[in-house]
Amino acid sequence: MIPQRVATSLTLLAFVACGGTTPRGDDAPTPSATASVGPTVLVPPVASATTVAPPPSASVTPHRPILPTPFEAFGGPCPADVDPGQTSFMCDAEGRVAGMAVPVDHAHDVPPASAEEIFTMHTEPAPGEHQRNVKIALEGERIWVRYVTCTQCRRVLGWAFVGDLQRLTKAHRRRLQRALSIPVFDEPVTAADWRGTVTRLPQFIGAEPNPPMP
Repeated sequence: MIPQRVATSLTLLAFVACGGTTPRGDDAPTPSATASVGPTVLVPPVASATTVAPPPSASVTPHRPILPTPFEAFGGPCPADVDPGQTSFMCDAEGRVAGMAVPVDHAHDVPPASAEEIFTMHTEPAPGEHQRNVKIALEGERIWVRYVTCTQCRRVLGWAFVGDLQRLTKAHRRRLQRALSIPVFDEPVTAADWRGTVTRLPQFIGAEPNPPMP
């Protein structure tokens, strides 16, 4: 009978002879195939497509600030069907509303509080005439006009207008000048021009008792 110690030695010799290695007491268990070796490297997650903002599209309507009623169409696409007695549109080369006028009793808060009034006129009517008042205001390169031709009438008569001075064409500006009775020899284009016009020619503005809607 082979002693226990001799049997154990023979077993180890046979194991080494077959290509095995002798385990050491401080050997850790064999790491699995998925375990990483060395320092841990954190890989940032890949952003999903839904978190990436798409580039601006030409078909997206540009942001427009909130406007007084009923001027919500200002800056947007020019409508196909227009009632000329209710609304007058001035469309630019891109087919967007560069200016628009509406009956004054349809307009609210015009000029808006954000605009600077550069001209105000109130008439003292002669017998048989109606009192008129005109307000012109600027908001950057945007012009606001409120032209009331009859303040005492049961229905307040006149018109209100808003226009983008940088996009109005020469024909558009002439329509507005005509409605305000500004002589053709003066042609305000920019906000600075309008400040000069109301300073030089105040006697002309609002002279027409019943001007057409621009």
